[in-house]
Amino acid sequence: MKPVRSAVALWLSLASAVAFASPITYTFDVPGADGSLNGSSFFGQNITVVVHADTAQVTPMTVGGDPGNCVAGSSANAQVGATSVPLLPPVFVCASTNSFVIYVGPINNAGAPDETFVAGGFSSPIGSYDLRTSYPLTVNQPGEVGAGASLNTNSGTLFLTTNPSVSFQATVSAPTAVPTLGIAPLAALGLLVAFASIVVLRRRAG
Repeated sequence: MKPVRSAVALWLSLASAVAFASPITYTFDVPGADGSLNGSSFFGQNITVVVHADTAQVTPMTVGGDPGNCVAGSSANAQVGATSVPLLPPVFVCASTNSFVIYVGPINNAGAPDETFVAGGFSSPIGSYDLRTSYPLTVNQPGEVGAGASLNTNSGTLFLTTNPSVSFQATVSAPTAVPTLGIAPLAALGLLVAFASIVVLRRRAG
């Protein structure tokens, strides 16, 4: 039984080598905005920008000249009135830890976030937010999106011509375990353990 016990111990050790991913959703609500989508103007439209990401991918980065963090979105979407449009990747969410500013958009060639969609001026202490945890809705303490904010969508550029208010919220979902070795190697090792057990049992029966 000693080989079997060793194999079982090895399988358990490898099976424990998992990474825990915590999905997180960042939501920006922009009421009553004026702008355009693919050149077609709109007025007083409610806009919601939603970015899904993984907290395990949050990376320290200089944001707006200050220390901060960025995370790549796994998917992102903008709702403009009744129209829903996916954002074109890459989409990053970046937050400065020294100011009340959150960026949404790509990373430029200098390795810093492009200031395409900037939400700032929050009166709540959002400056200490590190993008890794849930963050309560700031609807009673809204910030502001700068005029000229833009996002690339699969239906053309979303462009804002006013300085509308913005509310921010982040929600972390339950963590999910992801084997770092992948499923196939662990399954193969499991079969090896089962085979070794059968061999030992047959020998003992004989």
